[in-house]
Amino acid sequence: MKTEGFVQNKDILITTERRPSEKEQLSIRQSVNGEKPPPPNSAPASLAVTQAAVPTVERITAEQRADQSEQSTGISRLVGVVPTAQTERVNEVVVAPTLTKPSYEKLSGEQRADQRTEQIIVTDSVGLRRADTPIRLPETSGNVGLKPVAPAETSVLEADKTARTLTIEIRVVSAGTDAPLPEALVSVREDARLLAPDPASKSSSNALIVRILPGMSVSVSASAPGYQAATVPLREVQENQRLLLKLLPVNPSRLKIRVVDIHSATPLPAQVTVTSQTTGQTQTHSLLRGELELTYAQADKIEMLATAPCYTSVKRSLLIEVPLEGKHYEFEAKLDKITFSLTARAIDIQTGAEISTARFRLVEKGRIAPVPLTSGPGRAQAALSGRGSYEVFCEAEGYEPNSQRVQVEKEVNEVLFKLVAIKKRALQIPLTVVDVYTGESIQAKLSLTGATVFSTTPMVLSGFAGDTAALALRADGYESLLRRIQLSAAAEAAPDYVFRMAKNTYEFNFRTLAETTRKPVLNARFNVVLTATKQRIPVETTDDQTVVVLSPTQTYTVNVSAEGYEYFQAQFKPADALRDNQLKKDILLKPRAVAGPVVGAAPVPAPVVQTRAFGAIERGKSIPLKNLFFDQSSPVLRPESFVELDQLVDVLRQNPAMRIEIRGHTDNAGDFDANVNLSRNRCQAVIDYLVRKSIDVSRLLKNGRGPLDPLAPNTSEDNRKKNRRVEFVVL
Repeated sequence: MKTEGFVQNKDILITTERRPSEKEQLSIRQSVNGEKPPPPNSAPASLAVTQAAVPTVERITAEQRADQSEQSTGISRLVGVVPTAQTERVNEVVVAPTLTKPSYEKLSGEQRADQRTEQIIVTDSVGLRRADTPIRLPETSGNVGLKPVAPAETSVLEADKTARTLTIEIRVVSAGTDAPLPEALVSVREDARLLAPDPASKSSSNALIVRILPGMSVSVSASAPGYQAATVPLREVQENQRLLLKLLPVNPSRLKIRVVDIHSATPLPAQVTVTSQTTGQTQTHSLLRGELELTYAQADKIEMLATAPCYTSVKRSLLIEVPLEGKHYEFEAKLDKITFSLTARAIDIQTGAEISTARFRLVEKGRIAPVPLTSGPGRAQAALSGRGSYEVFCEAEGYEPNSQRVQVEKEVNEVLFKLVAIKKRALQIPLTVVDVYTGESIQAKLSLTGATVFSTTPMVLSGFAGDTAALALRADGYESLLRRIQLSAAAEAAPDYVFRMAKNTYEFNFRTLAETTRKPVLNARFNVVLTATKQRIPVETTDDQTVVVLSPTQTYTVNVSAEGYEYFQAQFKPADALRDNQLKKDILLKPRAVAGPVVGAAPVPAPVVQTRAFGAIERGKSIPLKNLFFDQSSPVLRPESFVELDQLVDVLRQNPAMRIEIRGHTDNAGDFDANVNLSRNRCQAVIDYLVRKSIDVSRLLKNGRGPLDPLAPNTSEDNRKKNRRVEFVVL
C-alpha cells in the first residue's frame, strides 16, 4: 500500500462470538456517546479480563454492493468488549462489499440470402425479448487515490500540536481473498481538505495511520489497480479507529461471438471486424471454428461485422457496459448461404434450334476435377463454389466443339453456345440378310433410325458420313436382329453389310433304310428325346420317313427300332447338320443275325422261373416293376430306374424263349385319353430301353391301360399312387 509512513499498532484485539448482555450493551452506547463508563467491577464475571494498555474494541461493518453506485455504512454486531483502566478506545470498521454474479445479455443477428435485410433479435438474461433501447455508459468517479498534501490543508492540525489527537489505522485487502493490497492508494478527507498521513507510519504494518482531532468527521477512500474504488464516511470520531477496507475486484465484461449457418446452426469459418467508436480502432479477427471471445475493462460502443466466404454478412452495433459485477454478452451472427449457379445451353447457329444432344463440361480455374453438372436436353446446370473464373466446354454430334471462359461475379450466370454444323458426305450402303446356318438369302423387314432406306430390292441405306444408324431386322420364323452401324466411306466401299439371322427351329426329315439293300424299313419305331432333359420330342412318321422339328442350339438323342434289325441310337446336333446343309438324313439299320432252326429242339419256355429280383415268374402272372420312375406326367425314364430294368434284361437273356408284355397304368385324374396315351408311351420307353440292351423287339409287347385296371379306389392320394404303375406279364 503506497503511503508516506506507517506506525505499527500494538493493540491486542480480543473477540468472542457470545452476544453481550443488556448491561454490556449500555456500556457500549455510553462509550460511543462520550459518557463515563461504569466502574470495572460492574462488568459480568465471564468478561472480567484485565490487561494493561488494551483498548476496548468495537467492530462496525459497512457494505458496498456491486449493483449500487454509493457505499453504505452501519454498526455490525458487537464482537468483544474488554474493560481497561485506560479511557482510550479504538473502533474497527470493516467495509465488505457484497459479491454478485454478472448479468448476461444475448443478442443475435441474421441475414438471409433472399432478403438481404438485417434482422436483429435481442434477448436479456432471462430469455425475454425486449426492444432495442439506448444504453448509457456508466459514469466513473474521480480519482480517490492518495494525493500530495499541501501545507495549507494541514494547518489545522499543526496549529494545535498540544491538543489530544485520535488515530485512524487503515488497511486495504481484497474482498475475495482478504489478501493485503500493497499497491492501494488511500486518502482521508475532511470535507474538501486532504489529510496527510502520520510521518511516523511504517510500511511493515501494511497500514496507513492518520491523526485527527476528536469530533472530526472524515471520509476515507481507497483504490487499487484492478479493483473498484470505495469510500467510507466516519462522522464525529471520538475514539481511535481501525478501518479495514475490502475492495471488490474489477470484473471485465466479456463478449462471445459465434458465426453459424442460418439453417443448420453449424459454426462457420468466418471473419469478424470490431470497430470501437470510443477509440476509433478497428480489429479483424479470424474465426477458424466460428467462435471468438473478447474482454472489455472499460465501457465502449462497438460495431461488429461478421462475414464468411459465399455467405451473407451481418452488421451489428452494441453498447458494452462494465458494471461492478461485470457483464457477459453473447452475439450470434446467422449467415445464409449465397448460391452461385451457371446454366449452359447450345443452339444451332443457322436455325436457332436447341441442340438436344449437346454435352457440357465445366472446370474451375486452378482445379483439375470438373464441376458436377445436372444435364437435360440441350442444357446443363451447375452449382458453383463461389465467385471466380470458369471454363465451359460444349460438344455435340455433327457440330464443331466450342468452349468459353466465364468470370462469375453474379449469383445467376448463363452461357449460350451457338454451334456450327459439320458438313457431311451423303452415303449409300447396300445390306444383305442371310440364314446364319444355311446361308440362304432372307426377305427381312427393316426399320431403322439415323438413316433412311434408299432401296428395298436390293436393300440399300442412305445417310451421311459420321452418322450412326440403328437397325431392326425381322423375318417370319427368325429371331429379331438389332444392330448399330457407323456410316462411313469405308462402309460404302465394302461389298455388302451382311446380317445373319437364325430361326428358332428347323424341320428335319429322317428315312430308315436297310443297310444292305438301301430299301426303306417299314414299321420302324422312331423316338427322339432332348439329351439334357430326356424330354420326348413329337415326331410325324409316314411309311418311309419321319419329320421332326428341332432347335439348332440343342443336342438330341435319336432311337430307332425295327423288327429284324439291330437297335439304333445316336446323338444328333441340328447346328452341324445345318452347316452341312443336311435337312434330310438317312438312318441305316443293320439286319439282326438269326440262327438256323434245330431239328427237334424248339425252345419251350419253362412254366415257372425262379428269379432273385422278381421271385417266381410264371405265365399270365403280373410282376410289378416297383423301382421304375418317370418325370412328372412324362414318359421319360429317370436314371434311378435303370437298375431294375437291367435285372429284367438279365431274366430275358437267361430265358431266350420268354416273351413278355409291358403294361402301363395310371390313376383317373385328368383326361381319359391323355392317361391312356401316357401309359402307352411309358410302356414304349421301357421297351426302347430293353431293345438298347439287345433284347429282340419281337419278344416285347406293350399295352397301355390308362385308368382301366386300378388296384385300389382312387379316393386318396395313397391309393392313386398305387394305381400309377408299370408291370410285365409272361406270355
